[in-house]
Amino acid sequence: MKAKSPTNSELSELTALLDEQGFFDWAVDPEAERRRMSKQGIATYRTADLLNQLFKRAGVDERSYAVEGGNDLAFVFVTQKMYEIIVADPEHEARHGLYVLTDAYPDFGWSANERDS
Repeated sequence: MKAKSPTNSELSELTALLDEQGFFDWAVDPEAERRRMSKQGIATYRTADLLNQLFKRAGVDERSYAVEGGNDLAFVFVTQKMYEIIVADPEHEARHGLYVLTDAYPDFGWSANERDS
């Protein structure tokens, strides 16, 4: 049986509930939003940010990090210690990640140095 898609009303109620809980605390500057050329990039950042807020509130040590970028981007959930071990490994290639997503256009955390290394 196929799951029923939520209605607009149900989505509005969920958004209001999450906002009351303080999950949507991003400062929205309409002009800055218009300048953002990548809706995919900002949506990915906000997804990671929301996940990290949920993890923190639940007392979970893991945080979301990104691997790769664009259509190949994936989230990886690791602790800070696991992150440090992974990036310190001699076989680790910085151009593939792990990295912290940001709201900075155009790379959203995936810096040019890491991509070109």
